[in-house]
Amino acid sequence: MDEATLILTVAAARFASCDTLVGMTLFAYDYLLMLPKEIEYIWYSRWTPGKALFFVVRYMPFVDMPVWIFADAFMGANLSMDCSTATYYTIITFVIACCFADFAYALRTWALWNRNKYLGVFFLLSGIGFNLSCVLLLAVLQSGEPSIRIPGLQGCFAPPSTNDVLWKAYLLTTSFQLVLFLATIVKGIQHLTRHPENLTAVLYRDAFLSFLAQLCKPSHAGSSS
Repeated sequence: MDEATLILTVAAARFASCDTLVGMTLFAYDYLLMLPKEIEYIWYSRWTPGKALFFVVRYMPFVDMPVWIFADAFMGANLSMDCSTATYYTIITFVIACCFADFAYALRTWALWNRNKYLGVFFLLSGIGFNLSCVLLLAVLQSGEPSIRIPGLQGCFAPPSTNDVLWKAYLLTTSFQLVLFLATIVKGIQHLTRHPENLTAVLYRDAFLSFLAQLCKPSHAGSSS
């Protein structure tokens, strides 16, 4: 690896590490902030498919976040896990979490549309299409170099690559989010002159916030490309 490539790799890895650290901090803050309400309203309620989905989406970060310190530069401190193993593990668990989260977002949007069966079928098919295409793209076309260690530096580093498969995968998942976002906007216009109930207002608020969060996802994946 020449000096210019080395500098580019280290700079991108440092940005990705800061991005990851910010994400972990926000998640920890949100978890601690919402835990009392979660215990009160969720933990002791009866088990339903909605409760199971909540726990999967809520606690999926505890499955993949502990491995991030192995996969990210400047956080790994040359720990024992292989760089490639840690990287592929975080990508796989991240995609799984995105699929479950998209399903929850689709249910919320469907609820805003009064559970219209035709729109529900459309959300189901489009969600499967976009996310399955994303998974296939990552599984079949991913040909970038695996993460490596650089002597004298801590953590793992992804060599620069012209492969834009991660961006294509991101655009696929974001396209489904865009479909849900536009459906929320259209329905929201109908409520513009009304006085929706507090629950409906929360659903709209969360829809906008989740879409903005989705747009911020590529900074971690794209910074090492």
